[in-house]
Amino acid sequence: MRTPILIALILFSINGAAQVYQSSCVATHTMEDIYRNDAYLLAIARVNAIQSPYKDSVEIPAIFRDSLARALYAVYNLPAIPVKEPILNLFGFSDFNPINLVEADSLHIASTGVPGSTFIKHFTLVVFNSATFANAWASGNYNNTPDNTINGLVTNYGLIIKQNIWFDTATKRYDIKTPGALNIQALTNKFKNIVGIKFADPGPYAGDGNFIRADYLTDGILLTYRNGCGDCPAGCTYSATWQFKVYNNCSVDVLNPNTTAACLRGNVTPISFGNLAALRQNNTISLHFKVFTEKGISNYNVERSLNGNMFSQVGSLIPQNSSSAEHNYTWTDRQPVNATCYYRIKALNESGEINYSKVVIVAENKSQKTVSVYPNPVENKVLNIQFTNAELLKYKCFLFKTSGQKMFTKELNVSPGYTLQHLQLPNTISGTMMLVIEKPDGSKILQQLILVK
Repeated sequence: MRTPILIALILFSINGAAQVYQSSCVATHTMEDIYRNDAYLLAIARVNAIQSPYKDSVEIPAIFRDSLARALYAVYNLPAIPVKEPILNLFGFSDFNPINLVEADSLHIASTGVPGSTFIKHFTLVVFNSATFANAWASGNYNNTPDNTINGLVTNYGLIIKQNIWFDTATKRYDIKTPGALNIQALTNKFKNIVGIKFADPGPYAGDGNFIRADYLTDGILLTYRNGCGDCPAGCTYSATWQFKVYNNCSVDVLNPNTTAACLRGNVTPISFGNLAALRQNNTISLHFKVFTEKGISNYNVERSLNGNMFSQVGSLIPQNSSSAEHNYTWTDRQPVNATCYYRIKALNESGEINYSKVVIVAENKSQKTVSVYPNPVENKVLNIQFTNAELLKYKCFLFKTSGQKMFTKELNVSPGYTLQHLQLPNTISGTMMLVIEKPDGSKILQQLILVK
């Protein structure tokens, strides 16, 4: 009889420390991007747990995905309480870069808490050399082979296929990724029935010891966040766990307000980037960036993209690693592309950790002067203003209520070329606002914004 009493005491102590906060399940587009894979992954775990007919569906059902996403949004939208900081840092939300969704998703650690049971973006195929499509795949032709079933699966799901090293001379191995989250177990089952495939094996998602788990309750969803540390993926040295009960009305019960972080994620480094600016001059593009608290950095890689999504390295810089509070760097692209392109800086720590700067955009037409404002809606009261081909001038920025009342004023010092300004707006303002950017010649740029509470 002692076990039920012990369980009751544990539950009483947890509930006694809990506190319910009013929150919101409303999400901005950036929040949807941040939680996309988490919601998909948890939805697959749910349909498998209840043996839903959807467990055999490659497409993940919205009926499960959306309810789980709402619970994740509610935790993200919690007020600024101490427990929120380790959650934001450890699970990589604060450094999420929506411009680079593919890489950001791959860095975002999440799983169901049941290692090896659920996968969403990767699997492996081993194909016999005698398969009707084997020669086509071996030559890199994955979409137009003699096997129409293979062609349909590759095309319908946008599969990205890469041949890998393999020891068996009678077969070839292919690593396959999907551009979005899918029920990989259901997809591999479709491949297993095709003649010529030796086996189809789902591959694991990132980190079996760091997870978000969801348990359905009668009046809401219980979310458990777990971060593990140590010399193995499961965090075999020690771990930290946080639990939030999200009610159907989107209020959140913080069951254990633990503010201690077990360890940081792999892409968090002891470095802080300042603004990254770019200037196109004649046949070159010059990048200028500033870093703070630089410590233990082994290298800076300059990366470029033509679509803001897939980046490749085009240069590198050796860090100063001095005791100065800030460091300034300049790098010149002497073979720039004649198109709109994107640049960012990748900082590599001596222990292998990674951090990225913001992304700066360089327009194709150097004579075109533009001002871009994002995100909209504005979340976390941080507004970005991108000046393209600007001159060395002072701009004035104002925020007005729809009634005409001025709520915010800021003078912006804009450097020549391409400059990204980050404005921290007051926490006291929210709702629909009118942004006015006044140029030195008196002309104005107007844009309506929505500030999320």
